[in-house]
Amino acid sequence: VLLMLPVPLRTVAEGVIWTPGEASVIARADGTVSHYLSEPNSFVSRGDALIQMQDPVLDAQVRVLVATVKELELRRAAVIGTDPLRKQLFDEQLERTHAQLALQQKRQMDLVVRSPGDGEFIVRRPNDVIGKFAHKGEILGFVAAFDHPIAQIVVPEETADQVRTKTVAVEVRLVDSIGAIHKAAILREIPSLNDYLPSLA
Repeated sequence: VLLMLPVPLRTVAEGVIWTPGEASVIARADGTVSHYLSEPNSFVSRGDALIQMQDPVLDAQVRVLVATVKELELRRAAVIGTDPLRKQLFDEQLERTHAQLALQQKRQMDLVVRSPGDGEFIVRRPNDVIGKFAHKGEILGFVAAFDHPIAQIVVPEETADQVRTKTVAVEVRLVDSIGAIHKAAILREIPSLNDYLPSLA
């Protein structure tokens, strides 16, 4: 007696995980990354301080402006009631210097990189970021909520029809925890002749 048993078909494909709520952690000013204010891979909330950057030139400018304000205030106090014209002159100088100081202090505040949302603070190479000079607008990391992650998968052309019409179950394994199996489902198909994985950037 010859028994014919169906052999299950299996297709293995690679991809990348992303989350719909993923947001970039962006440098808001030029500067050198000093240290983390929140540990990478920790859960953070919107507005939390994540990274401290430094700009020694900016710090020096602020110190000079603070000293200038103090000097102008002393000189103004010395002529109150005796020289209205010079008092007015110092008032105008103080107004301009205070405006310059406020602008530079705002730039100092921008050296603290804050979380754009709620989720896990992700930095791909945390040690490489420390000491790095970053330009304004540069991406330093991500904040992502992994409640409902999405995997973008590239399926080989020779198995695409099989996956499209005969898929019964979908399982996902992550590189850093290959033993753990995560149940998944196909949400949509995007036909393409490109055989490259979605960008990891």
